[in-house]
Amino acid sequence: MQYVNIFNAIEVYVSKEIFPANEYDLTFGDRKDEKVMLRYYNTRTDKFSDKPYWNYQTALDIARKKASDRRYKNFEFYIDLIKVAA
Repeated sequence: MQYVNIFNAIEVYVSKEIFPANEYDLTFGDRKDEKVMLRYYNTRTDKFSDKPYWNYQTALDIARKKASDRRYKNFEFYIDLIKVAA
């Protein structure tokens, strides 16, 4: 999966499936209640933690706050769409 760093100073990456094509729909449009996956990546231990219960705007706000917090200096944050099995 490919990601785009949408902020230069902090480590928040958004999937190319979301940015830029679907970002407006997930923020303000018809798909604003769609759930996304917020993944915490610890660069020191090389482990991921998944949090799949937020919409895009909430996940982006949480990722921004945590990325600017000094306690999360070893983390990168990734936002993906949740794939639904057919």
